[in-house]
Amino acid sequence: MKKETARPTPQDWRTRQMTQTENNLLGVLATLYKYWKYTVGLCLVVGIVASITVLLMPVYYKSTTVFYAASQDMALPEFIFGNSNQAMEYYGTNNDADRLITIAKSDELASFLIDSFNLYEHYEIDTSHRLADYYVKKKFRSLFEVKRTKEDAIQISIEDTDRELAAAMVNAARQRIDQIAQELIRRNQAKVLKTYESNLQQKQREILALSDSLERTRQQFGIYDTRNQAEMLATQVTKTEGKLMKNRAKLEALKAANRPALRDTILIVDATVRGLEKELETLQAKLNSFNEGLALTENLNTLYEELTQAFAEDQERYQQFKTAYESGFPTSLLVEAGKVPVIKERPKRTILVLASVTVAFVFAVLGVLVYEQYKNLNWKEIFHA
Repeated sequence: MKKETARPTPQDWRTRQMTQTENNLLGVLATLYKYWKYTVGLCLVVGIVASITVLLMPVYYKSTTVFYAASQDMALPEFIFGNSNQAMEYYGTNNDADRLITIAKSDELASFLIDSFNLYEHYEIDTSHRLADYYVKKKFRSLFEVKRTKEDAIQISIEDTDRELAAAMVNAARQRIDQIAQELIRRNQAKVLKTYESNLQQKQREILALSDSLERTRQQFGIYDTRNQAEMLATQVTKTEGKLMKNRAKLEALKAANRPALRDTILIVDATVRGLEKELETLQAKLNSFNEGLALTENLNTLYEELTQAFAEDQERYQQFKTAYESGFPTSLLVEAGKVPVIKERPKRTILVLASVTVAFVFAVLGVLVYEQYKNLNWKEIFHA
């Protein structure tokens, strides 16, 4: 009978795998040790080349300014002159911050800084080239950064090889952003001012027309004082009627006496009666005319007063809005101005050299292992198979 071979246990499998792994690891280490001079040499060469390269790279400095967006309430006349029932908000909303960030990323700001600091010459870009504008803006934007911080402030940073120029540019950028934002608000305010002016001119024409109508109505009906004139006319009518009745009675008594000596007196009294009758007729006509035109005059006078009051209020609001338009108002609240940087921003020479050496070491190790694994293959047979 044949002797049965014992089947390996799981423990035997694990032992074999560990042994095989140890052998493979030892083989790798042996291969690396065999070519350690080549690996070290390559790393040294890469390290030297990387060191020389980073030493030739230009040094950039970064200057940063931080500010918050201001509320548009600071430009509204009702808040400036204290006519609003609400408290003024000094810090802007997210929309205000987004507007400033949009301005910061606009071509208008980039063109302003490029022209103000002569960046064509500074970046050594030929202005006669047809793509000069594209290249200078591309270079500028690669050195320009705007972002919102976690505290909702706006941060603008500019890098440059000239540390003083970097600080000057970042401060000029913030100031120009504030100016552009003000101009946007002023454009809307100018439109509102024109609307106010048109409205005031229209109301002024209406007031003049109403004033003329009121004056003609007063002259037509003889009304000059709607409050006291009626009482005065009524009093005059009553007094005249009393005088007339008294003189009529006197005239009748004189006629009844039938004495020739009283003839002249009768003529005088009779003339007085006729004069009082004429006066009473005139006063009664004035009173009737007054009563006829009183309602129309009062309506016109009420409309005139209301329109005049509305015109005065609109004119006051217009003056307040014009004052707010002409006065300066901030669109940003400065937290930190850009300072001349002391420490360079880049290049990080040590990190670049170490990274280059590390990459060279990794590729050297991989190259050694691949070479050792396939060096005995007949590549001619493989390619011609």
